[in-house]
Amino acid sequence: MRIEKAIELVETQIQLYPNTTQMDEKALSYYASAIADIEDQYLINAFRLHLETQKFFPTVSEIRKAAAELAGRKSGIPIAYEAWREVNENASKWLVGEKNSIDKHEWSHPLVKETARLFGWDDIRMSDNLAATRARFMEAFNQIREREERNLILSKHIISFSEPDPRPQLSSATRKQITSGQKTVENTGGWGDMPPEIKDKLKKLLKDKEDDK
Repeated sequence: MRIEKAIELVETQIQLYPNTTQMDEKALSYYASAIADIEDQYLINAFRLHLETQKFFPTVSEIRKAAAELAGRKSGIPIAYEAWREVNENASKWLVGEKNSIDKHEWSHPLVKETARLFGWDDIRMSDNLAATRARFMEAFNQIREREERNLILSKHIISFSEPDPRPQLSSATRKQITSGQKTVENTGGWGDMPPEIKDKLKKLLKDKEDDK
């Protein structure tokens, strides 16, 4: 939603809560900018949902959470037990490889498929303690669902900022060795600070192995 429309929407909502203090221009602009990335239909209905269920004017986090809840409902995310039932009923059909692959099942929702893949369908199919397996699967599904809902709540700006750095991270000890010119395991062929007598034995074994070829 354009920032101007978001500001207008917020101003209208303020009037619907009698005990709410009017925001100054700076606060209003900041509030609107923090929710403007939400799609129009979800933003409008998030305010409507909050209006119908809460007494006080919403914070930014409450609006984002309401929008995420609506998006989750609309996408058809099942509850954990429904996900387990689908997985359990189809586990006997899944085989490793192309035939009857997990990818060929028409899943009710991508999160169910993702949980089944990460959990391991062989663990489900061959389980001798179905109650324990069900509990662990449902816990895993809830964690994945919470992660998905969390991503729906967060703004694109926050998600972009918090993406993992693709560059490999060096430990402080390794970084110190590099800057001080010391050799490390990474740049000494894996020998590192290995005791000389052990190093010599390994080198001899490697040389004997090469000579036998």
